[in-house]
Amino acid sequence: RPTGSISGGDELCRGEGTTLTMVFSGQPPFTFTYTDGTDSFTVPNYPNSLYNVSITPTATATYTLSALRDGNGCNGVLSGSALIVVNIPPALSFNATNLTCYGNNTGAVDLTVTGSGPFGFSWTGPGGFAAFSEDISGLAAGTYNITVTDTKGCTSTGSVTITEPEPMN
Repeated sequence: RPTGSISGGDELCRGEGTTLTMVFSGQPPFTFTYTDGTDSFTVPNYPNSLYNVSITPTATATYTLSALRDGNGCNGVLSGSALIVVNIPPALSFNATNLTCYGNNTGAVDLTVTGSGPFGFSWTGPGGFAAFSEDISGLAAGTYNITVTDTKGCTSTGSVTITEPEPMN
């Protein structure tokens, strides 16, 4: 009887990809089906004994082979599974305080982050501005960019623009 096995477990951040590997014995071509527990994917008449597929799952899932038939029409013995753990990157929300007077550098950003903390912060902004805290203040007008990294290595980026009134004449 033909055999089929699946492997390729991984832990990744949502939006990243990984590879599943399926190995078959028996007479090619192989027609097989694999599933993530929700959806099934059938590959007909595959001519080789090794099949790699790149996936970008949006949620944690266990992939298994659910059917295999070889070129002689024999059903296969299936084994293995691939657990793909998908971590959700941090979610960012901004509350910006604009300058009250032209050039007085009273801008601020109150950043709220949800996800797998603690978090690392890296801000950049106008005039070489850099900071590594969640919230920033004493800001000049301009656009400030943030990269937040969680304990799983997942990152989220965002930006906020601080404005100022026109100068008085």
